[in-house]
This record gives sequence, structure tokens and C-alpha cells, in this order.
Amino acid sequence: MKCQLPALIASSLAWIAGSCFGETPKSAPSELGSLLAPDETLVIFRRADLNGDGRQDFIFVVQTPSKGTKDECFKANRTLRIALRQANNTLRVVKSNSRSIKCSEDGGVFGDPLDSIKGNARGFVISHAGGGNCRWASQFTFRYSRKDADWYLLHAYHSQSHACEPESRRAHTVQQFRYPEQFPRIMFADFDAEIMGTLLAKGHAP
Repeated sequence: MKCQLPALIASSLAWIAGSCFGETPKSAPSELGSLLAPDETLVIFRRADLNGDGRQDFIFVVQTPSKGTKDECFKANRTLRIALRQANNTLRVVKSNSRSIKCSEDGGVFGDPLDSIKGNARGFVISHAGGGNCRWASQFTFRYSRKDADWYLLHAYHSQSHACEPESRRAHTVQQFRYPEQFPRIMFADFDAEIMGTLLAKGHAP
């Protein structure tokens, strides 16, 4: 079977564009914009009750201009932040991680690997996708701990498929790991998307 890579690229680009920007920067409320530094731009955001207190919070990704090498881009270019609604109805950033979102250049031929950020009651999900002939996707689910007043990694998922060999036994592989059965507790501040993705691609638990 011949590889239909151009068609796959086109369809996947459309899929990524459609799923990533459910709430665009243009639709962001002013209270969220006030949390950004002058050199930061908003990439994506979600509204949800992230800590289960009945108030609407925000999880969002900001980006600063890339400087230097690709590695430097990954380390400093994008940051995911969590802003919780306070009792007086103001927002306060309580968590920030500059290694939880891959660099915009890390998606291979598909471009930006950031697929989606989803918020839900007492948690959130970070999804990336990319590749070329070999396509990959990763998804990391975090759950809020009232005891720790923090979020920890609950579930890690990684899939890989070969677009040119759909009938091969190795065409599609999936790795899934869940806390606490298969890996120790990993708090959000310690989470590293690059390291985690590499481990999962090799079939290793976090």
C-alpha cells in the first residue's frame, strides 16, 4: 500500500487546528489577560472548577518570544499556569510549569504539537500530537489532591502509529500507565513533558 502522506498531513492539520483552540485568545476575559506579563501572549485557555470548590477557575498557556536554540525554546517558550478563583472573586495564579507544554516546533511535519488543554472537576488533561510517517500522541491526566492542595499525575497515555504501514502488526502501539499502580506520585510542578514522552515511547513507566 502506498503512503498517502499529503492527504494525512492535510486532514491531521485540520484536526489539530480544530481541537486546540476551543477557547481562543480573542475570547479571553479581561481578568485573565491581567495575569499576563507584557512580553507574554495567550495561546489557549480553559474554564473549569479545577480544585472542586465550586468556583470557576482557569488553566491557560502563555508564550514568550523564542530565543536561541530549540532546547531553549522548549525550556522557556511556553508555560502552563493554573489560576484559582478566590473567595473575593479575584483570580490568583497558584501553579506554573514551563516544561509541561512542548515547544511549538516539536510536532514534526504537523507543526505545533499542542493538541488540547481540557479542564474538568478537580483536574485537567494535557494532550500533544505530531510526527511524520510515524505519528504519535500523548495525553496526561492530572487530579487535584485536597490534602496537598496540588495536582498530581493520575494517568499517562502514549500511542504511536505508522501512516505508511496501516496493516502492519506494528502499525499501532499504545502505552498506558496509572497512579498508584504503576508509578509513584508525580506532582504538577515536577512534571516534564519531554522526559515523560520519551519514557512512554520506549514503553517505560514514568
